[in-house]
Amino acid sequence: MNDRLETLFRLHDEAMQHVRHLEEQRSQFASVLVAICGGVVAFGLEAGKLHAEFYSGILLVGVGAFGLLLSWKQNEKINFHRRVAIRHRELIAADAIVVGDRLEALRKEEDHVNDRRYWFISFLPVGLFWSLLYAMILGFGFFVTANAK
Repeated sequence: MNDRLETLFRLHDEAMQHVRHLEEQRSQFASVLVAICGGVVAFGLEAGKLHAEFYSGILLVGVGAFGLLLSWKQNEKINFHRRVAIRHRELIAADAIVVGDRLEALRKEEDHVNDRRYWFISFLPVGLFWSLLYAMILGFGFFVTANAK
């Protein structure tokens, strides 16, 4: 393997490490924010019923809004590093040594199989689901705030 190809592999790996780091970070933030919301709801329960308090609702709205903005920022950074990795992968795939190995053709075949198998969901970005989680927290916070005593 020549130096150029080795450098491209390392750059691709570095970009994918950033993607994995950011996805792990997003998951950990979600865990903490959902735990906070669970605590707010648990302390608001009395005799099996949720007693809406204005400040609890405001806290839920704040957590939901913060989580939504954080999720969008994480999506932006993840997509940036993913695009960088894809560009490096394209340069690797165009190299004469790699072309003979059919690695890019194999990847495209597997992408096609995956898209056929999961056609009903493969077009939805993962970031959408994280954003929906925070949107639900935000909506629940507005509900609690609106029904506060």
